[in-house]
Amino acid sequence: MDTKLLEAFIALAEERHFGRAAARLHLTQPAVSQQVKRLERDLEAELFERHPRGVRLTAAGTRLLDRAREILADVAELRAMADGRNRSLHGRLRIAYSGYHVVNFLPRLLRRLQEQHPAVAVSLIPGMHGGLAPKAVLEGAADFAFSREMHHGGHVGGHVYALDDVLIAVAEGHRLSDRETVSIEDVKDEPFITYPFVRDGMVRNTIGGMAQNSGGTFSVRYAVADTPMILALVAEGLGVAQTFSSVVPVPVSGVKLLKLEGIEALENTIIWNESREPEALIAAFIEIIRETL
Repeated sequence: MDTKLLEAFIALAEERHFGRAAARLHLTQPAVSQQVKRLERDLEAELFERHPRGVRLTAAGTRLLDRAREILADVAELRAMADGRNRSLHGRLRIAYSGYHVVNFLPRLLRRLQEQHPAVAVSLIPGMHGGLAPKAVLEGAADFAFSREMHHGGHVGGHVYALDDVLIAVAEGHRLSDRETVSIEDVKDEPFITYPFVRDGMVRNTIGGMAQNSGGTFSVRYAVADTPMILALVAEGLGVAQTFSSVVPVPVSGVKLLKLEGIEALENTIIWNESREPEALIAAFIEIIRETL
């Protein structure tokens, strides 16, 4: 099988848009479309659902994605072995993060990094939330950062590794706890337990604006930076809370999580400074990110 077909498939799966995938591969959109269609014909399976705003993986595409990444990694390793290159690098990476959800992603990246480059040291920088993340990578305080900000600026490169549904957490036994979804009208007058404004101001502003536009007040009873503590307060019936699908599961009982209608899923992104020519270690970790997540 032509590995370029797998490269096109992976790029489209990660970017979820033909234009972005084409730009990443330095190809035209028709060329990417043709390569993906050829792969689908070869495999006799439909890998993507096409929509006006982009694409979504089918069940078959989801099953193929991890294996396709493994195949390309194996091919790269074979090529390196054939020409005698030593792929192991040295140095230190500084990775900034914030929030509970990164435990589902960051350890996988570090395991792959250790397997490929065991001599590399890593410094983890906690508490890098909101607008601090792009500032850190642009000013050189961090090489990479996990970020939920929607707009990072032209000098910030990134890889979307997960989509986050916005959820409303309520206590078991709450009047809404038998629901699967809620609208902002359902919770507009509920007391909220939420992150401090500096921690997640974008989502807090969005939900607050939606509540006020619906005639509610968006009253914040507690502002807490720690997700398990937020959910523990919810479990005690002290209010409802905004949270995200990427924090599931969390070690808190007595809470029901409901999808909030009327707000699109948010992009979770790993970002880096794209305005400078990446050194070998930075480039290697970007490759690991794209292969792993």
